[in-house]
Amino acid sequence: MNPQFQFESPQRLIESFRSGDLGAMKTLYRLHYKSVWYFANRILKDAEQAEDIVTETFVKLWERREKFDNLKRISSFLFLVTRNACFTHLKALKRKQASLKEIRYLSAETDQEMQAELVRAEMMRQVLLEAESFSPKMKKVFDLLYKEGMSVENAARELGLSVFTIIAHKKNAISILRKKLAGKGFPLWLLF
Repeated sequence: MNPQFQFESPQRLIESFRSGDLGAMKTLYRLHYKSVWYFANRILKDAEQAEDIVTETFVKLWERREKFDNLKRISSFLFLVTRNACFTHLKALKRKQASLKEIRYLSAETDQEMQAELVRAEMMRQVLLEAESFSPKMKKVFDLLYKEGMSVENAARELGLSVFTIIAHKKNAISILRKKLAGKGFPLWLLF
């Protein structure tokens, strides 16, 4: 038996629905649920999400029940609200997937950067340990140039040495460090 015929006429069904009759709402639900769910599922390709959206659509229908005066408007409302909710869900899903993809990318990039920083930090630790074995003048030049970031000219002025002497100490220090660190497995291209 057609559920709408539990009421004397379609108009009586609408009047009962508009006045808040739950029986009329159940009748409208039985009349439209399957087709609206099928429509939503075709858009979403997700049966559970389609069910959630259709349920919300019927809640909205109930909340706005006083605005409907015929079955055709109810049907149009159900399909329109369902379609819009499906598209909104798909857009949100797309944004979420894009965000997750970006987070994965940034996380991988961050992991790579972190690994590179760890290598640099370990290399710097080794450089500073090896620099302790330099002669006092070479160590002072090294400290001014690499720890304090001083220019060759300023280091020469600070120590009262010629620029050529500073360059010679710097060159010797780098040569010593390259040999020692290469022996510890550090690639030469990483060193200065």
